[in-house]
Amino acid sequence: MVGMDDYQQVVASFHSESDRGAALLAASIVETYLGQYLRQFMKVEDNEVSKHLFEGVGPLSSLSSRHEVAYAFGWINVMQRSDLRYIREIRNFAHHPWRALTRVPL
Repeated sequence: MVGMDDYQQVVASFHSESDRGAALLAASIVETYLGQYLRQFMKVEDNEVSKHLFEGVGPLSSLSSRHEVAYAFGWINVMQRSDLRYIREIRNFAHHPWRALTRVPL
């Protein structure tokens, strides 16, 4: 569970980051907490299974797969799904800024 101390640490981190860093940090936090949310629905408490699903190249290791599964099972609504897609797109743009250059006609 996220407490006030956690929140204050996140806010302090944002203030010390560049805009790009803040976007990456925010997306990482969203991805982490969405993973924790999905883990609450697991019927088996098995760290090995959880690692297999949520880490490395596991089927729920990406923000995209996490929000699509959450939406498919009705755990988030269409607006939340849309917001998560925007967060993912902003994160991808911040992570790969050179892609924006390839979309601009010369």
